[in-house]
Amino acid sequence: MHDATTAREEAIGELCAAGQPYELKFTQIRGKGQRIFVHAPSSLRDLYFENRSNLDYVVFEDERFTFEHVYQLASAFAAAMIDHYGVKPGDRVAIAMRNYPEWVISFFAITSIGAIAVSLNAQWGASDLSFGLNDCSPSLVLVDQERLDLISSFEKVPSGLKIIRVRADANASIKSDCWSYIVADHRDSEMPPSVIHADDDATIIYTSGTTGYPKGVVSTHRSIIHALLSWELDAEIRTLIGAYQHPDPGHQECFLLTVPLFHVSGSHVAMLSSLRLQRKMVCMYKWDVQKAMALVENERVTVLTAAPAITNDVIYADSSSKFDLSSLLVLGGGGAHRAPEQVLGISRFKENIAPGTGWGMTETNAIGAGILGKDYLDRPSSCGQCSAVLEMRVVD
Repeated sequence: MHDATTAREEAIGELCAAGQPYELKFTQIRGKGQRIFVHAPSSLRDLYFENRSNLDYVVFEDERFTFEHVYQLASAFAAAMIDHYGVKPGDRVAIAMRNYPEWVISFFAITSIGAIAVSLNAQWGASDLSFGLNDCSPSLVLVDQERLDLISSFEKVPSGLKIIRVRADANASIKSDCWSYIVADHRDSEMPPSVIHADDDATIIYTSGTTGYPKGVVSTHRSIIHALLSWELDAEIRTLIGAYQHPDPGHQECFLLTVPLFHVSGSHVAMLSSLRLQRKMVCMYKWDVQKAMALVENERVTVLTAAPAITNDVIYADSSSKFDLSSLLVLGGGGAHRAPEQVLGISRFKENIAPGTGWGMTETNAIGAGILGKDYLDRPSSCGQCSAVLEMRVVD
């Protein structure tokens, strides 16, 4: 254990030294000492702009959107929010819908103009959704058909709330605007100018980790981007110490999204982490194990992050139907403890698939501890080692 710990500490020292891509330094943020990545993008807006390309980014059913296409649609919607709805930096704009491509586009647009993207749980009932909308007081909310119909059933809709419907028919009981028309009206718009500082608020994500109504957790541009770079650094550390080296698949990496985008596992681990990696993200309307396995085969999925129950679905489906999972390299997890026997079962199920998991919080943008590959097989009950940019202590 001492040798492994020492090797990790030496790797962190080497990778985070002055002049290195993951150089770390101490600074004061809001009166507290923090480690920061010196070369990190300063805002999510910069992150999106720097990673435009013609590679596929979002796949949904038979629709495909490149990184560039998503950026252009986000630019159009950003212009519409300013021109039609008067959205200003610091305003809250809520998203309450399934994992549609418009979820990604809206998030990019909102955070690119200095507004705050509010992720509302698409599985909430009327009571929680009403609470969330009243709690965050958004100037605008984007909804799909189910959420539009749910809001129309409220006894009292928040005053002044403007609604944009996505892939939904109009509801006679409540006024809403059509996403497609709004974006089409601004289809040739450039991303509107905006001055965003690293420690400006970027998101509110609701968490139900405590009793009572869910709590809105606020995060800044810097804290989100540092979570993304923390995972990149973890991968470099594992490679340097020989714990795990991610194979080169010989084609564009692909992430099968089995979790909701309103959760940090979807928005951060999948959506945002895919930008710098230029990784494709495949979305499903609803989890279906047979469709998921067909997607793994057809889209050559390399990473699938899933809850323990979904992991069992995958193993069962492949065992019974003999899908080709030769492209799948990582079967990750999180959000719940995975039984040690399942961890070991993954390696027996397919030798080329590395099991992985992590522990984090909405408040930390999903970073915390992580473990992958042989380390996980050697310690199948562990949630991993602490991120290099965090400090942890265990208390009673």
